[in-house]
Amino acid sequence: MAALAASSEGTGLNPMSFTDQHGSVVLERMRYQRETGRFCDVCIVVKDRQFSAHRNILASCSPYFDSILKSTKVTKEQVVVNCQHPKAFELLLNYMYSGCVVIDRTTVAELLRLANNFLVTKLKNYCAEYLDRYLDAANSLSVRQLATKYNLPSLLKAASEYFDVNINRCLLESVDILKYPMQQLLKILEDPKYQDVISPDVYLKLIVRWVGEDVASRESSFRPLLERCRVVDVSDNALEFVLDYSPLLTKSQNCRYILLGAMHANAIPMPKYEQQFLSLTQQLGGEGAAAALLEANASLGVGGDEDYENDSSFDHMEDEDDDEAPVEGQPTTSTIISREAAILVVILKPPQLLLQMQLETTYTEDGVEKPRVRLKINLGGVPLADINKKVKSKISRKPVSNSAARKRGRPPKRTDENESSPTDDGR
Repeated sequence: MAALAASSEGTGLNPMSFTDQHGSVVLERMRYQRETGRFCDVCIVVKDRQFSAHRNILASCSPYFDSILKSTKVTKEQVVVNCQHPKAFELLLNYMYSGCVVIDRTTVAELLRLANNFLVTKLKNYCAEYLDRYLDAANSLSVRQLATKYNLPSLLKAASEYFDVNINRCLLESVDILKYPMQQLLKILEDPKYQDVISPDVYLKLIVRWVGEDVASRESSFRPLLERCRVVDVSDNALEFVLDYSPLLTKSQNCRYILLGAMHANAIPMPKYEQQFLSLTQQLGGEGAAAALLEANASLGVGGDEDYENDSSFDHMEDEDDDEAPVEGQPTTSTIISREAAILVVILKPPQLLLQMQLETTYTEDGVEKPRVRLKINLGGVPLADINKKVKSKISRKPVSNSAARKRGRPPKRTDENESSPTDDGR
């Protein structure tokens, strides 16, 4: 290759660098090709929709796709994704082609699940940032569950601190807590750190809302929950509010009678409801009829306090899809992570590098088994077993006594055994 001639004054090559947005232009062109179906070599099926895409884009953005897609396959490949929300998957796919995404309240939870399952780390962090930005009293419990489930420690800390500081407001405004089984509800209400924080007014309003969410199956739980409430400390305004405006106490005369009975037992003045209490006492036949109703509900399988003590459905309610593969017929995300770690052991092992891998099983707060890979890297080239032996030998070495300890400083001059010391007689 001939170089361009230069005058005698120009002695160097005079290099210049030029840079443009080449990557963005290429991705934008490939996005257009995906929308028009040109050069697409994979078809992604999500529920009742199909998306055409390019395998190289999917594999570049998602280690999961990089692991399951077949690089040697010539024909168009079809992948069935386990997702019930095609709109959320379309957001994920558009993000892979553009690097841009719009997240809102309706899509953040499903988008976080997809980003976690397909190992799209940046998108997962964007979802966590969104949840932290819009954390409030109504969703703090949901955000805390999502942070625990998808291993987001910073978000978990923020949601937990917000809930602890604003617990009374969170219990009143939370919608998700109404779906909790009784065991999980009591886990919060009877937590020692919340015992003196939850006000009696909030406690009463919460259990009335919770039972009212499913009166048919939870009516028999109202009495044991109310027995845990300090009714004598509930304000008159709170009692009047639930008695006058609560849908539960309008639908269930039994729950209304139980609350009025608790007020009567605690000598809470109730002239406004005295006639109602007497009427319900005659109608329901007193405490005996109420107890009979509870026994009848228990015989029909309606959950009382005992029914929930061994109920662990909530522990797996939010994690039903944890062991489900993101793509049908393919390994789970945890399996892919373990496989990638095993590949690292093979690749990253030159003569001067020793790497030890250990696959452990850890348990999350919800009791779900999740694998974790622990890697030990030694750059010195000395086998780990030898290092351990040296450490053990140092530990087991007997301490040296003070008399035999080596003296510091310059050693004394040695005297020859055959050489006699000079004396006055030998002068």
